[in-house]
Amino acid sequence: MNLVMLLALGLLLMLATACSSGAAPAKGPETPPPAAKPAENAAPRMYLWPLGAPGAVGEEERDKPSITAFPAPEEKATGAACIVCPGGGYGGLMTSYEGDEVAQWLNTIGVHG
Repeated sequence: MNLVMLLALGLLLMLATACSSGAAPAKGPETPPPAAKPAENAAPRMYLWPLGAPGAVGEEERDKPSITAFPAPEEKATGAACIVCPGGGYGGLMTSYEGDEVAQWLNTIGVHG
């Protein structure tokens, strides 16, 4: 199977799981997990609203929406890119194993994350 077919299959499985789940969502952790250290190849974090998000009431790091680019190494770069959206919620975004690690893996196959 090629990569496109695998990604499409994964998306279908996620949708089927989300649609078939009738149980109430599990309560998240009371305290958010510590933020992951950015990878060495990660660009600096770019805040979507550097002066503060509209309507934001908090001043913590989790109250500041941002994007971090993980460019693929020049010798491997294919020109392809993928947006990685880690799971979690306001109580704790899973940037380490659902964000940074996924982007770093994409870099190994020449895809910018």
